[in-house]
Amino acid sequence: MKTWLRLLGVTAVVAMTIGAHPAQATVPPAADGPTATVLHADWSLGEKMTVRGSGWPTGKVSVQICGNNAVNGTADCDGPGTRSFGIGSNGAFAGRVVVGPPPAPCPCVVYVASNFAAQGVTIPITIQDHPIQDGIPTVDPNAGLTTLSLSSSFVRGDWWRDALGISPTRIMTVTITNTGGRPSGAGVVDFTVGKESPPTGFAASISFESIDPGESTSVAAKFAVDSFAYGTYNLLARITSPAAGGDITEQTSTFPGYLLVGLIAIVLVVDLVWMARVRKRRQMFLDAEADAAEAQERIAQEYARSAAAAEAATAQWAAREADHSEAIELAAAEAAEAFMALIASEHSGPGSVQTEPPAVDYGADTDHVWAPPPPLVD
Repeated sequence: MKTWLRLLGVTAVVAMTIGAHPAQATVPPAADGPTATVLHADWSLGEKMTVRGSGWPTGKVSVQICGNNAVNGTADCDGPGTRSFGIGSNGAFAGRVVVGPPPAPCPCVVYVASNFAAQGVTIPITIQDHPIQDGIPTVDPNAGLTTLSLSSSFVRGDWWRDALGISPTRIMTVTITNTGGRPSGAGVVDFTVGKESPPTGFAASISFESIDPGESTSVAAKFAVDSFAYGTYNLLARITSPAAGGDITEQTSTFPGYLLVGLIAIVLVVDLVWMARVRKRRQMFLDAEADAAEAQERIAQEYARSAAAAEAATAQWAAREADHSEAIELAAAEAAEAFMALIASEHSGPGSVQTEPPAVDYGADTDHVWAPPPPLVD
């Protein structure tokens, strides 16, 4: 019974503080705005709580367990226990958080806020064994004195992924510096990526410990862009801490396929070089064929000249042979005529006796052999 009375008192306090602190998102949502619910109102530390919501804009929501009715914003909330959940296409979400001790006493609430729009709701709860403050929740005038300075950088992942367009990666590093006068409290950095501004594609959610004044801490997250993505992408880091928050954006671009173009260019160059060598070798072969044909033609001409010379020599030899034969025949006829004249002179009278005519030398190159004439009959 006391618990229910306490809840009624918390509700009355919330109603009293609406006018004074509208920026703390403790106003219940309008009928057509986003809503959030939990299974019941009474919880224990360490218990797992399922939070469901509907009617939320595209992006993500952060869920925190807060004391002091969250009138000081996230300064009253359990920073290490903060969880982020993505919003579905129907505007709904569901997630589980562990009920942790908020830095401020109850009255306690579940604080659900959009990470991409100025919308949020609170759900009143009680936490067993957690201190309860008497009276109206107090506003800390120093809650906003902590300021955070943010810087970021990013490096590209594997070059071949960019070249081929296979899930190109980026590593974004955010450095958070506490430039205020009080600790920041533990917080969380939500990383998102996308072409839109602000980007809504969830990449990572990383917690960090409280940062003392003048100190810094760095948080890094690895992004993966869709395969074969093309164009410019925004990388957003949104910091939430009990005392302060902020966000910072980097831009990167991806133009896949340049390795493929380079490989094609290399293949074309190699092909051109190869074709040039093939053409050169082909020309050498054609030149060799031309030289061989020319040599064959010269040989044929030489052969023709040699044949003509041989034919002329043969004709000349035949002519000489004919002249020689004619000379032999003429010499033989003259010899025979002389011989016949000699015989006639020797046998011109009675009682003459036939004698053997003198031998005639027809030359060493004749085949004629002298034979005695037939006997004369008186």
